[in-house]
Amino acid sequence: MTAFYLVFSLMFCLWNITGREDIPVVMCMYYIASVALLMVAGLLLHIIWRKKRYIRLGLLSALVLLQVGAAISYRMNWSENAEADRLAAGQTVIHYSYQFLKDAAVLLVFFAGIYLLFRYTSLYRKKIVNYIILLLLPSALFAARIQGKATGGAYITFFGIIILGIALLGYPFAAAYFLSHPERKYLFRSVNSLPMNLVLLLTYTGVLFLGCVFCNEFGTLLILGTVCSLLFFFYGRNWKTKVIFTTAGLTVTLVACITIQHIQDRVRIWIDPLAAENVEGLEAKAQSVLYLFQTVHRSGFWGNGVGTLSRSIYPTMNTDHTTVTVLHEYGLVVAVGIIGLICVLLAWFLRSKTQDRSYEFILNLAMAMEFGCVVLLHLAGNLGSFLTAGVGMPFVSDGISVNAMWVALLAIHCAIYDKGEVKNAISKKKS
Repeated sequence: MTAFYLVFSLMFCLWNITGREDIPVVMCMYYIASVALLMVAGLLLHIIWRKKRYIRLGLLSALVLLQVGAAISYRMNWSENAEADRLAAGQTVIHYSYQFLKDAAVLLVFFAGIYLLFRYTSLYRKKIVNYIILLLLPSALFAARIQGKATGGAYITFFGIIILGIALLGYPFAAAYFLSHPERKYLFRSVNSLPMNLVLLLTYTGVLFLGCVFCNEFGTLLILGTVCSLLFFFYGRNWKTKVIFTTAGLTVTLVACITIQHIQDRVRIWIDPLAAENVEGLEAKAQSVLYLFQTVHRSGFWGNGVGTLSRSIYPTMNTDHTTVTVLHEYGLVVAVGIIGLICVLLAWFLRSKTQDRSYEFILNLAMAMEFGCVVLLHLAGNLGSFLTAGVGMPFVSDGISVNAMWVALLAIHCAIYDKGEVKNAISKKKS
């Protein structure tokens, strides 16, 4: 497994280096250094978790996705438009060449720190820590509108950190805190109605919804809403209540589609991208959807070649539209391989060594749900089959804030799994 990862890393690196002749030597060197760093990380994983094939499988899958992300990041930085933008800002080739290398080093150190914290301490279960997380999430969402700057009509950063990363990292802890409490009280004092811990989670999620609407960040809202709905169906007792909750959610979604201009534009493009291309203000957004439909059949198994996709059509080709980039430049083989690794990671997140309804079990479950929702939204948005966009592919898309969140979730899952194995081994010895 580790040998396959190392061979893939070398072959993929050669593919990208030899794919274009106009890339500066200094950029090639930084790209090779990034690949080497991720390969060293794979070797360390093999040494540390040599007897734990399951752990290595998930972490090596994430490293493969990071290798693809490294290639896209460097290819993006040397596109013609990117070069002009960097030079206009007074930045040299060296200045932006080491960006991914620096980010990769930070992510690896961050993974180690989070793993050690969760593996050898139980701070995350303390009430004061959970209270801080519960307070931080809505505060960050509302503060982003006040403190941040609008990007495409949405306020997506909180002191430079993407609020999607903050929300997706903190929400599983909120879900675990509420749902791990015993069901001692019920709404309307009826056992068949909602337990109070689920009512509190729904109320808390509603507050986060308001924060997302306040920021015009509907991608985050959709992900949180989907995860909350799944948890609600998983833990809810009464089917009547489930139907009412789902109907209310669909009604709110319909009202948003009718009243909010940002979503109205998405709906118009989604229904008829060809007609939207001729509408002022929508042509740029519609062009990317049409371009994919018109050219994806030309990509074939191995793509059109590195550097062939125009950044003028996909300005976010290294963030929100990485799947389009992979399909166009690397072809169906690499794209299907990435989707396969994503499925492996999803199954990896769902596997748990902890007891049902425990804090750790719910934490793992919520993380898996978030991962699946983000991947589905990214793929649907890239393929023009859903009315949302602006969600990156985990580990493949650029962005230190969101990738740090995914790395943290990986580390937390590894730590919880290792803890569960130790507890199970002790229990067997005692019995």
